[in-house]
Amino acid sequence: MELISFVIPSYNPGPTLLDAVLSVRRQTHTAIEIIVVDDGTDTEEGRAALQSVSRHIDRCIRQPNRGLPAARNTGFRAAKSGFVIPLDSDDILNRRYAAACLAALAASPARAFAYADCRVFGLKNYVERYEEYDFYSLLDRNTLPYAALIRKEAWAAAEGYDERMRLGFEDWEFWLRLGAKGHYGAHIPETLFHYRKHGPSLFDIALRHEREIRKYIREKHPALYDYESRARVKAVWQPAACMVGPIQPSLLDCETADVAAPQEILRNSRAQAFVVASGSGQPCSAEFAALAVWGGHRCVRLPDGSLAVSRERLARCQSLAELSPENPQANHRSALMGRHLPEAVRLVHRHLLNVGLLSARTWFTHPVQMALRLIPLRIKEEMNRRTGRAIFDLSFYLQFQPASVLLGGIIGAPLSYFPRLNPRRRRVALVTPHLGPGGAEKVLFDIACALDTTQFEVFLIATQSSDLRWLAKWEQTVNSVFDLAALVPPERVPGALYSIVKNWRFETLLIQNALPAYSVIHELKTDLPAIRIIDLVHAVDEEWDFVSATKPVAGFIDTRIVISEVARAQMRRSGTPDASIRLIRNGVDLARFALAQTANSRRILFAGRLDPVKRPSLLVDIAVALKKRRGKADFRMIVAGDGPEDAPLRERARQAGITESFEFLGHVPDIAPLLAEADLLVLTSRSEGIPMVVLEAFAAGKPVVASDAGAVNEIVDADTGFLIRTCKGEADAFAEAIDTLLDSRELRVKMGSKARRKVEVEYSLEGFRRSYRDLFDAVPPLPSRAEG
Repeated sequence: MELISFVIPSYNPGPTLLDAVLSVRRQTHTAIEIIVVDDGTDTEEGRAALQSVSRHIDRCIRQPNRGLPAARNTGFRAAKSGFVIPLDSDDILNRRYAAACLAALAASPARAFAYADCRVFGLKNYVERYEEYDFYSLLDRNTLPYAALIRKEAWAAAEGYDERMRLGFEDWEFWLRLGAKGHYGAHIPETLFHYRKHGPSLFDIALRHEREIRKYIREKHPALYDYESRARVKAVWQPAACMVGPIQPSLLDCETADVAAPQEILRNSRAQAFVVASGSGQPCSAEFAALAVWGGHRCVRLPDGSLAVSRERLARCQSLAELSPENPQANHRSALMGRHLPEAVRLVHRHLLNVGLLSARTWFTHPVQMALRLIPLRIKEEMNRRTGRAIFDLSFYLQFQPASVLLGGIIGAPLSYFPRLNPRRRRVALVTPHLGPGGAEKVLFDIACALDTTQFEVFLIATQSSDLRWLAKWEQTVNSVFDLAALVPPERVPGALYSIVKNWRFETLLIQNALPAYSVIHELKTDLPAIRIIDLVHAVDEEWDFVSATKPVAGFIDTRIVISEVARAQMRRSGTPDASIRLIRNGVDLARFALAQTANSRRILFAGRLDPVKRPSLLVDIAVALKKRRGKADFRMIVAGDGPEDAPLRERARQAGITESFEFLGHVPDIAPLLAEADLLVLTSRSEGIPMVVLEAFAAGKPVVASDAGAVNEIVDADTGFLIRTCKGEADAFAEAIDTLLDSRELRVKMGSKARRKVEVEYSLEGFRRSYRDLFDAVPPLPSRAEG
């Protein structure tokens, strides 16, 4: 029978030392030696405790107080066995611990040590379930217990414990040193180690000094913590994706499968996401697949035609030809569905134990808190998400998920991966809800065009787009486009956004109208304190006050861009300091619009998304009033745009008997020819910022008749058009203003010329781009970071 040595360091031990020794003496594996290392005990109680175990141990080695790491090393050196188990003087082992660990190493002869799950007892009572050994996870936190069966030759190869680490975490550093030399661990999924919690301990001391200990570990092991090294380790232990096909991934932590049989691919890869290429796949497919599988998809089609496949889905097929995209709704199930009943019962019992629900004392002292913990976490997350506020405080659960963060009201582990970073260019992320056409999207596109591609890498992240008409246009302009709605379900969008920004280490994050991005900026600023966060506020809406809605996180936004004085005043009223507010007016490309007049075409142009906020239905009332005023329908109402109000608008025109006065064009990619043919532009919105379509009409020398909403009155005035108050009878007011312009070519020319001059002076595209270039150039580059 193989001899196993147990090393128990002791400094001023208490009565618990006897418990520790007896737990070893009662092991089912009987070929053991027990070595107690007296590390300078100097109290009567300590000496008494040592005396009480003298007849149960094989050796007691006395030395001056040199700290726990040195005491362990002394015991290891003295051990006669090739296998050693360190055990602290206040912890105990299950009777089967040694036998189970030895069997685990016999089954995995390449592994250097074996460890089991832990039960915490004493002041706290819960079960600590460890994961299978993963060297990459070990880089960031100690994922292993200190107690393990260790091959003595591995301890010697690692040169033992670092005796300078007397403040704690010496076991973590030791595991890292072993892993760096290729000595890995084997996990036993049984609760065989019992860790006593009975007041302040060495672990509590370590936690108080965690920052300086972490700094010491990283400085001691620079080859483990530089970016490329971490990526190489992750590619082995946690690859972001496995590429099945001829794809050169954009990520460093990917691997390639050179076989086509699904089961063989799974045997050779630890990846959770797989990319099955269709032809020549794009490099970004690795990242997209990792996000899609992390988001819950099992098999989904990527933009380049490749398939993103989960490990679970791949395991269910015999051939790659069987794979086909699945219904996304079928991918999200309860965590307990599909499990065997005994396993489900075990998980529920573990949860109840960990959150204290099996403790009568806790129920007595905190009854309301305990009752709330009975509500499942996912239900709490859903209620927080539906109400848009934190009804339930979920931070309590983070202690059981140390790699997780609270993002958008949902607790989860972000997705970690290593992009191929270009050190010569600075990275900027633009975040917007939609990829499709629109005024706000046009402004964002112009911002992207303003940045020098030799200095900047620009990424576009769309959070909820259902319109891809500008996708090709964006792909030709920016380095990468993330269409999150196609990759992850809505509730995972904040987590996906957080993951992308953190992994790419953007220097600047510019947010436009995207609420999921606002929900994660606190966490981003915490994890990436050097990132510059900017938001761009367009509309001013009394019903949906965007400034007030984002006020809770305003303190984490470095610069708040507004496009109007109205928005700036609203920012000031919200408490935003002037130093954080930047007014940058939108710009229009004057070269695209010729200053020309048509010969009384009587064409009235409405251009914009047919959305309730734009009030397109008012156009019918205006047309009816205009026909009545003029005595005939000698005009054409040109509607350029699409959206949810398209069909209702057409039906309303039919019911009003004025369909012949309308021309519905749908979405028009280029508005310049329409403006050249029109006599004027009409705008009926109930809320606006400074609409791009108004600037474009002015550039074409066309007057505008618009609702006096938002900041429209900052550009449309008596010299350039007519402002109509939102009130009863406004359709008649619109009709009167339009009638006046239709009957006076001279007035249209006069207003159009002044409108053109206004945009030339105040709203030029070059001035707009120069302002944004100055803004981004002023952002200092992120400090170079060797750590991953």
